[in-house]
Amino acid sequence: MIKSIQCWQCGTRMTLDALASNDGDCPECEVEIHLGEYLSEALDTNQRLEAELAKAHEYGCQYRQERNRAQAELAALKAQEPIG
Repeated sequence: MIKSIQCWQCGTRMTLDALASNDGDCPECEVEIHLGEYLSEALDTNQRLEAELAKAHEYGCQYRQERNRAQAELAALKAQEPIG
């Protein structure tokens, strides 16, 4: 999540709330700041994170399948053990 942005002209960092309260202008130098580049960056980051999440979910599913297979094998081996 973008917590602050930087003015392209003077370099001042500000929150989105500070930018909004100044009608979209930098509170320091009064130049208008367009959020398009920040939106593009946020969308790219979101897409990357969604891909990482999908990969982690896939690994989790593979782990659970392997764990279940191993537990079933262990149960089958225990069932074959002679008693006493």
